[in-house]
Amino acid sequence: MDEQLNFIVEQVGHNKSRATVTISQEYVESLYNHILRSKQSRVVTQGFMQGDTPLAYLECTFKNNIIEHLKELLFNHCVVNYLYQKLMENHLHVSGEPTVHTINLDPRSGASYVFEFIQAVPPIEQDWRRLPFRAPTRKNYKDIDRQVEFFLEEEHKRQEAHTDTIMVGDWVLLELQLVNSEGTPLLRGHAHESWLKLGDEVIDQDAYALLHEKKCGDKFVTTNDLLQEYVNNNFDIKYHIQVTIKERVPFSHFSVDHFKKQFRLKSQRETHNKLIEVFSYRNDVSQRRETVEATLKLLLARYPFNAPEHLTKKQMQLLLKEMQSNPDYNVYRRQTDFKEKVRMLAQKLVKEQILINHLAVAEKTEASNDDVVVYLNLTKRPRTKEFIHFDVPHFKAQGHETPLPHELVRYYCMHEKTLNSVINNLTKRA
Repeated sequence: MDEQLNFIVEQVGHNKSRATVTISQEYVESLYNHILRSKQSRVVTQGFMQGDTPLAYLECTFKNNIIEHLKELLFNHCVVNYLYQKLMENHLHVSGEPTVHTINLDPRSGASYVFEFIQAVPPIEQDWRRLPFRAPTRKNYKDIDRQVEFFLEEEHKRQEAHTDTIMVGDWVLLELQLVNSEGTPLLRGHAHESWLKLGDEVIDQDAYALLHEKKCGDKFVTTNDLLQEYVNNNFDIKYHIQVTIKERVPFSHFSVDHFKKQFRLKSQRETHNKLIEVFSYRNDVSQRRETVEATLKLLLARYPFNAPEHLTKKQMQLLLKEMQSNPDYNVYRRQTDFKEKVRMLAQKLVKEQILINHLAVAEKTEASNDDVVVYLNLTKRPRTKEFIHFDVPHFKAQGHETPLPHELVRYYCMHEKTLNSVINNLTKRA
């Protein structure tokens, strides 16, 4: 536990709360002084030799720029993971994503980040487990069984050829620690964990250079440009970052063991039948997708509530942004009911997130690091991605892969685990 960070939450209105993450003066001043010393060694000012410019002069000149940089650096390196960790630890209802309200930072007193979030609580009762549910059935084509058998055979072959070294397509959990040029930590006791997917595009060459041919357990110090951009956002100094490779989810093969663990499957037959769900399609919709949609539709119909308007509008903006990359976007938007359809879809997605978050809190669902690994295992193949409803957050910036805070991924994983538990509860009674 990092004792230099603190978390408090307070209710500020009907269904509205504020969470404040504070960072100690020790952390802020350490980074602030490190930046000043780095500038002193490089800046040439009139009347002084390089390296001799007084720190007081540099502080007067660059203080505002350094403070703005530190707000972003500490947000990325300390605050995001800590915020989501505490939201889960305290089992807080969070509708949508927390939004930044204010940021205050002073090198002599520390920093505070204030977030606001809605706590919409749907009227779900404990009797939801007894709701009548008829799960969609598979298509009875023998070819579907053969496809599953072939899939399992191919993945078994790939697993036999598996190596320990990191390769393109792998998910890798990195522990990042800011250090000085001698390797001494700048933030005593603090390390930031992020997941990074090693892409295969030319633009991902920085990630490739950082991780290719390395293994779990490797530790090294780097000034790699990808990590500089992640913590630094093109500020004019380079940070030394100590990287420890903590975990790896290899792309080389789909782990059947992880799959069985995630869905509590005890036999090969159960595994086969579960995979059928993403091979059996009806009207271009998989059996798995039908099951998820039917489950959520049942709960939302039985326990109706309204989606908060501002969350609906925010979701509409995200949907429109995603649709604009579709070649048929201009055809869709000319339809007279286009905006209304987008609005209805946005409301549906918002209500689903609120519903599942409420159940996660009510059931005190927790997602472990192992749960994250089995969750990411599903992202390896197009078919198995069908098992994911609450997808991994967006992890590309300017076209290339960027690190994802571990606790944010764990937060999404918690929702997926809750949904799977709900489906299991309803279908085992059907």
